[in-house]
Amino acid sequence: MHFRHFILLLFLPFVARPQSTQQLVDSANKYKANNFHKAIQFAYEAYQKASDEKNYRLMAAGASANAHAQYLTGNRDESLKWRLEAIKIFNNLNDTPNLAREYAEICVLYVKLKKYDKADEVSKIALQYARSIKDANLLATASNNRGLMFLDEHILDSALMSFSNGYQYYKLLHSNIGMAYSLDYMASTMAEKGNITVARKYLEECAVLRTKTNDKMGEAVTLNNIGELLVLEKKYKEAIGYFNAAREKATVLKFTDLEANTYKMEADAWNKLGENGRAYATLVQYQLTNEKVPNEKQLNAIEDLQTKYETDKKEQQNRLLTEQNRVQALMLNKRKITIISLLIATLLIVGISYLLYTRYKIQQEKHLQQELLNQQQLRAQAIMETEENERQRLARELHDGVGQLLSAARRKTESAMMNSLSKDEILALQDESIKEIRQLSHNMMPPYLRDRSLMQAIDDLVLRIKQTILLNIKTEWIDTDELILGKTETLMLYRAIQEMMSNIIKHAEATNVI
Repeated sequence: MHFRHFILLLFLPFVARPQSTQQLVDSANKYKANNFHKAIQFAYEAYQKASDEKNYRLMAAGASANAHAQYLTGNRDESLKWRLEAIKIFNNLNDTPNLAREYAEICVLYVKLKKYDKADEVSKIALQYARSIKDANLLATASNNRGLMFLDEHILDSALMSFSNGYQYYKLLHSNIGMAYSLDYMASTMAEKGNITVARKYLEECAVLRTKTNDKMGEAVTLNNIGELLVLEKKYKEAIGYFNAAREKATVLKFTDLEANTYKMEADAWNKLGENGRAYATLVQYQLTNEKVPNEKQLNAIEDLQTKYETDKKEQQNRLLTEQNRVQALMLNKRKITIISLLIATLLIVGISYLLYTRYKIQQEKHLQQELLNQQQLRAQAIMETEENERQRLARELHDGVGQLLSAARRKTESAMMNSLSKDEILALQDESIKEIRQLSHNMMPPYLRDRSLMQAIDDLVLRIKQTILLNIKTEWIDTDELILGKTETLMLYRAIQEMMSNIIKHAEATNVI
């Protein structure tokens, strides 16, 4: 049953644009009902220009018009992309009326893609938005499109109720276009229920309204649907006349989807009449036309008719098989090309990823080597600074301590020679110099550090300080019974404590040290 194949049409009532609406958007809306390719061109240009100007309302309008025209050309995936883009922008703008309209129209797309759960979800959202602003026009559109979902799922009573609600809303608005769409959908539902008489009545009313409104696309769809009703009534020749009339209008409109369907239905009618030759010729036209429709199913109708043509002439059968093989060969070639393209793309991605990873790894290794080199340089610099500081400290000790004592001893010696001083005074100065040198030697390398522990060396340091300075020093060792230190660690710790004691004595004026 193909009668409802072309009832999934978006009815987008013209939405008044603000005075700043650009001519591109107006042109897209103007052509979207009768020249889909022009509408797509204007809509895309409007979207791009509005994007450059950051005019988000016009961006959404361009996306919506593009979605509508893409749908009517049969490009469902592209239509869904633009419809979602319009919803995203209108949502950011908090534009409830346009959100209601977009959600109602995306319902039809999901029905066409057989995603009924999504269709149910968005159609409820559309009705909720439309009710919140009490817009009868949007309520009618949302009701009709929800009915299409029920019809495609063959839930006929619910479908008929939704279409009837849509018809009543449009009737209140005196919208002939809207009423025509509702009647078209109601006719489809009645045909599904088997009530051909009522369905024909609805379609005839629909045809009158569409003629009044000069709805060329609607007229073409109605003619096609009447033809399909006539097929159900087994009035095949009369049906073929309607299919031809519908096809003429679809060709002018470049409505390829509908044009292909008229060929398919006509081929079926010729086959029912036993005119297998005409059926085959028409089916070939359907095949050629259907190849122009994006994202449609593969052609399987030729296989269905193969057994029916077995009694025909041998030449006709060979032509049919040749055509079938050609189609299959083309499809196999397309599949091969697609697979090879995917393999090449995958290899390129893997290769590029490997190169990027290798480059990253090399950079990380260079960075690590540089860091290690920097650390080595810092350690070398620290050692040099420490040695230089030690040299300066030793120079100060020699100059300020031993140097002064030796200078004093020399002066005493000279004075003794001149004034006959006692040698005891000279010896005392020399003893003091020797003591100072010994003290300096002890500071540089205490004897206890060579053959005793850190604790013993510290105790010796404390004892020597107490002998020379009135300072109360107390040492306390905690958890060091099992402590084992090398010579380097022992010397470093001893020097640190020695330096701290020196600073305390020089600067702290302390009386007690722990």
